Amino acid sequence: MKNRFIVPVVLFLTAAVLVRCASKESIAKTISENPDIIFDVVKKNPEKFMTAVQVAAQAAQQERYVNHEKAAQENLEKEFNNPRTVSIDTKKILTGPSNAPITIVKYADFQCPACRIGFEALEKIKQKYKDKVRMIHKNVPLESIHPLARLSAQIYESLLSSDKTKALAFYKKTYTNQGKWKTDKDLWSIAKSVGGNKKQIESDIAKGSIDAAIAIDMEDHARQGFEGTPSYIINGVALYGAQSEKDFEAVIERHLNKK
Repeated sequence: MKNRFIVPVVLFLTAAVLVRCASKESIAKTISENPDIIFDVVKKNPEKFMTAVQVAAQAAQQERYVNHEKAAQENLEKEFNNPRTVSIDTKKILTGPSNAPITIVKYADFQCPACRIGFEALEKIKQKYKDKVRMIHKNVPLESIHPLARLSAQIYESLLSSDKTKALAFYKKTYTNQGKWKTDKDLWSIAKSVGGNKKQIESDIAKGSIDAAIAIDMEDHARQGFEGTPSYIINGVALYGAQSEKDFEAVIERHLNKK
């Protein structure tokens, strides 16, 4: 496996060195007709070639990072210049006052690891900005890869419709303990621990209103052109994937400085 990786890179580096003295065609022909030349050189100078490979790999990685950051910044500028519209149901505000200047709409799956990372970052954001931020959690259960995503979303929606305090407790506990709950029984245990009533929740689910609410969230997610979870919209500006505290801060501060 190592030779399969090293040889192509060595061919490239060798050609790059020799290209000043001969054409690419002649170099390629020589190497093709005498492949042992490369292997002999590698055997005689393994450390030099490995160093060259590592340097080239690091340079490529750095270039990819720079290009990624540039593309992300360009996309962010497009979002600020063309803010999105998103439906806001004040009954679904999980945290923060209804008149907060910053609204974070989070599209997530309770069983999604990247969503847990976003949850941790948002907890810090809430502590820092307090009443300046309100947050809405929209359910996008990815059932094909997360078997408990639907049930966790259903329990959350049921609790939110009757008691926001219990819904918030369930929200925090499922993300904080993500990976520890592996069965339906585990989820019902979490619901019970925050004061949820299983019979009432099951009754809500049976009525169909809970799944209807989840369907609306999923339709909104698709309408925005999002794929996967998590995704966020902060006062019209979309962010994709797991975000750090600094990523959220950059968007929030820019919005606040406009006011």
